Amino acid sequence: MTTTVQPLFTNTITIDTTPEIVQAQLARVEQLPQWNPDISEITPNDDQSWTLIRTKEALNHQETFTLAKTADSVTYTSTGGRLAYQLVFTLEPTGTGTTVHEALYPKTDLLGLTLVAPIAKVAFYHNLELMRDLLLN
Repeated sequence: MTTTVQPLFTNTITIDTTPEIVQAQLARVEQLPQWNPDISEITPNDDQSWTLIRTKEALNHQETFTLAKTADSVTYTSTGGRLAYQLVFTLEPTGTGTTVHEALYPKTDLLGLTLVAPIAKVAFYHNLELMRDLLLN
């Protein structure tokens, strides 16, 4: 019997540009603060990871993450905070652009995590909108 890991939440947005351009933006770690305004600082580490610090109170004020790419996805794997997680962006070409499916998979079992999921979902979707606007301007 296999078990399927369920995301804490998912978001979907369509962006009028190619999957390659969206993937390139997601992989530009140093530009995360341009579309995630809660991030105040990103520092590269020697081991192909980055440390980020948020300006606002969050589950992870500071965390370390790595980035992995496939032909149709970008995954951020976060450790070093209260909540370890994977944030997976799956890119699907459409006739006029790219549909981005975002899913957050918690790796830490925190009490009350499902209670904050709706708030996090809205905040993460807002960040997707900011990334879309950055790519289209």
